Amino acid sequence: RFLQRRKAMKVWRMDELLDARFESAGSLWGEGLIVPGGAFIIYGPPESFKSFFAHQLLFAISTGRKYLGLDTVEAPGLYIEVEIPIAKFQERTQALAAGYGLVSTKLYTAHPQLFSLAREDERDLLDAIIASNAEVVILDPINRLMVGSENNDQDIKAMFKVIDRVRAKVERPVALGLVHHINKGIWNEAGDRVDRGFVDLSGSKDVAAWADTIIRLTRLPQAKTV
Repeated sequence: RFLQRRKAMKVWRMDELLDARFESAGSLWGEGLIVPGGAFIIYGPPESFKSFFAHQLLFAISTGRKYLGLDTVEAPGLYIEVEIPIAKFQERTQALAAGYGLVSTKLYTAHPQLFSLAREDERDLLDAIIASNAEVVILDPINRLMVGSENNDQDIKAMFKVIDRVRAKVERPVALGLVHHINKGIWNEAGDRVDRGFVDLSGSKDVAAWADTIIRLTRLPQAKTV
């Protein structure tokens, strides 16, 4: 474990705040979809290519290429993935590099076997962010990384406290994204799922409350795109 240095709370007098000059945060993808220091969630039903989307998005940001027609600002990215074997992920990475004809030198991945978003593992997450110099981090998926139940508000809040404590120790703003699943939902008489927006996020309502941006993926019928 490591000690956290507490920072004194900055108190602004109104005229001081109005006269202060702050650097614009800007946007790393689109018009404010992912911003430095922001929080975002990627979610959807099974086989909606959530992990592929996350990987491709980080690749685009790490190379400064457009993604889904939206501009990115080049920045190092870190993808922590714990759902598939590393050999399988290597195959995905090879296909990604071949598809774009490009290898990113600013995209990092980690595939820890005994890692969780628990207080005792904070140091591991912090070290990975520092080692990669990442400005965008995606953790995939929530249910394999958290301790406890995604339906328990206190367990979810504990997970977010770990994330926020780690980000507070990094000298630069770090955008952090989570890959998550969809809940069982409601179906209409025609047999189609009723889209209820972020309410369809699996688990505690605090998951949606934490994020600045929520990205829902849906696989189109008879198609290989999302």
